[in-house]
Amino acid sequence: MKSMLLKILLLAPVCVLHAGEGPKVITLDPQSPGRMFEGVGAVSAGASTRLLPDYPEPQRSQILDFLFKPKFGAGFQHLKVEIGCGENSTCGSEPSHAVTRDELKSPRPRGYEFWLMAEARKRNPQIALECLPWAYPCWIKDRFSKDSADWFTSFLDLARKDYGLELDWVSAAQNEMGTDLNWIRNDLRPAMDASGFSKVKLQAPDDDEAFWQIFDKLEKDPELDRLISAVGYHYVDGRSPWNIDQKKGRHATDKAKLSGKPLWASEEWSQSGKEWGGKGALYLARLINKLYTYDRITKYLIWCPAA
Repeated sequence: MKSMLLKILLLAPVCVLHAGEGPKVITLDPQSPGRMFEGVGAVSAGASTRLLPDYPEPQRSQILDFLFKPKFGAGFQHLKVEIGCGENSTCGSEPSHAVTRDELKSPRPRGYEFWLMAEARKRNPQIALECLPWAYPCWIKDRFSKDSADWFTSFLDLARKDYGLELDWVSAAQNEMGTDLNWIRNDLRPAMDASGFSKVKLQAPDDDEAFWQIFDKLEKDPELDRLISAVGYHYVDGRSPWNIDQKKGRHATDKAKLSGKPLWASEEWSQSGKEWGGKGALYLARLINKLYTYDRITKYLIWCPAA
């Protein structure tokens, strides 16, 4: 994937030329330490992919090709999936791999998200894989506890043992409900490391409010700053699909942009299939351009992949 990444360093400001002014020089230097474009991906969650496994062949494989084959169709470079819990998380429910505490000793690869990740990797061995819960099974009384950390880790273990999949990222949070940084430090990271997942990186807070405030805490705590490898938020542009002129007051702060940490739009809007003519394509192009221009966001995950 590194060969596809683009590093850009702007050595001069971009501005409209006025009469009598000379041209401005913008240097594109692939050896610069500037921000790195990390690609466009999708979020399979909320039961939004439920019908795809039931499609007949060859149509099912054709759709999967359009989603995940590099330089073909959508060509997604990142796939984030829901860690199911059994509740209706948007369009339906996704089953849990450990419905009870006893099942945590022998979790089951229920549902279709493991299958979808495996199909994505078949088509693009370099695709980044990530997971995130929308809610938790009822036996987890505290969403930020050792129990929940073990539940996260068992999902990674199932992916490895049953499907031969090594995930790249865990979203250390609850979808649009934020995170607890001390839980990451004291429970989640130790549980993952002890189970052989020290190479899996953590992204947080995957929230849709309190935008960029996490950097106030990270700058005061070098250990936590080291544990969080990327910072992602949802709908940085606002949910109104055609009004993405950054009037919502959600700009990335200077502190965020100067942190050197990758900034992600970790869930954005796909129109749910309502507009895929010129208008829908224009929306996504504007989104990617504006979120980099205003916020230095370099990765974009679209919900949902198959609308």
